[in-house]
Amino acid sequence: MPDLSLPRRPSTCDNCHDQAKPRHSLDAALDRGCFHYLAPGDRPRYSAELRRVLRPGGKLLLRASLRTAGQRNDIDEAVIRDTFAAWRVEHLEQATVPSDTRLLDVLVVRLCADQNLARMASATSSGLRSIKASPQMRSK
Repeated sequence: MPDLSLPRRPSTCDNCHDQAKPRHSLDAALDRGCFHYLAPGDRPRYSAELRRVLRPGGKLLLRASLRTAGQRNDIDEAVIRDTFAAWRVEHLEQATVPSDTRLLDVLVVRLCADQNLARMASATSSGLRSIKASPQMRSK
């Protein structure tokens, strides 16, 4: 029988601030319900911690709701680009997606932890361009 085990065991965590992960220990992270609840002052720490735990070139897949507790929040493209200025934005689009009980207006974002871009972002204040990547994600 062939060995069908994964080379690395997938990891999940309910709260990235409560569980310390080693530097560059993850290939990807998925946020489908956290970012839009963060206070604006907590967002830079969130971004920095994800960059710390993701390997260079690691991906963050983010689904940020445009409403929190039914009220329009401040999340928009500018907030995403500002919070993740040291990341490469590979895809960003507004969409309506189903949840268990209703349709949600969200931003769907794919970001890459690019080490070179982090250095450039700290040296310039110009905005980043959105790059639409191919629908197939490379696996490492």
